[in-house]
Amino acid sequence: MTVGEKIRYYRELNGFSKRELGLRAGFSFSTASVRISQYESGLMIPREDIMSKIADALNVDLSALANINISNEAELLHVFFELENKYNLKIDKVDKEYTLRFEDLKEWHLRLQMYFEAWLNKQKQLDCGMCSKKEYDLWRGKFPNVEEVSINEEELKAKLTEKEKELEIQIEKIQEELERQTALLKAVKNKYSEV
Repeated sequence: MTVGEKIRYYRELNGFSKRELGLRAGFSFSTASVRISQYESGLMIPREDIMSKIADALNVDLSALANINISNEAELLHVFFELENKYNLKIDKVDKEYTLRFEDLKEWHLRLQMYFEAWLNKQKQLDCGMCSKKEYDLWRGKFPNVEEVSINEEELKAKLTEKEKELEIQIEKIQEELERQTALLKAVKNKYSEV
């Protein structure tokens, strides 16, 4: 996504009009809507100080608006190569699946590990229905500048256990139906074999 697309995305996610975002970022009433339109359309790219004000107005981390535009597989691979060079990212294949891992993370290892854990937990919350896609996207926009880098593990485990129980009940019902259908099929076969 371009900077303008990200501004639009987070503006719409927050439910702001262009004018409202412009006013929150410090533009005058007469220019607020036009300026945001120019940024969103890509006609203008905000200076760093303005970008910071827009990020604050959107309640997102400034890095969430960074110009990282990956438009094809080759560009994605070069991002991985950059991570390999800078942060010792390694690729491997385990059980026919490709995996990426960081090796020797040095001084920022614990912080990054904490961020990964927080991301994983939030993603699990989304998967379990503990948060909406909108809440998840707003959380990502603030990341890593969020107060709750960790979540209530017990609440997450309880939700996962509840989902597992629901799946077990569904499996039992399917197995019962399969047994019933199998018994019915045997009865029909026996009846026709007698004839």
